[in-house]
Amino acid sequence: MNEWPWLEVASWIAGLISLPVALILFQLGARDSKKRLAQAAEDAGQALEDRIKRASESLIETTKLMTDLQQEFATQQAALKQIKEEAEEQKLLRDIDPETAERMRRISVGETKATIRSERRTQWLFLGLGILMSIPIGVAINIFVP
Repeated sequence: MNEWPWLEVASWIAGLISLPVALILFQLGARDSKKRLAQAAEDAGQALEDRIKRASESLIETTKLMTDLQQEFATQQAALKQIKEEAEEQKLLRDIDPETAERMRRISVGETKATIRSERRTQWLFLGLGILMSIPIGVAINIFVP
């Protein structure tokens, strides 16, 4: 006979309990699998729509980026053209003989001095007009304001 009879009884009870538990777990797993399969079938259409939407958005973004790049390229080309023109001008100035360069410098300095004198005369004229106009205005204020 068995030394631990309660062990045999416990194993029978465990076997009887585990069978319904296993069936319940199997049913839950099968139901969950069916749900996942149905969801996968539904999600396939939605996933395709999402992918198309993302592809469309990417295409729009790419188009915007290409437009920005074209504008930047056009700007850089214009700047390069201006730099080339300035380089040509500098080359022409470098090739001028020293006598002509000195005459051009004198003309430029003379024009600059004449411009400065003219601006100075204009400033003195406005100062004088301001002083001359402030006297009658001050007198009129003293007469009319009690």
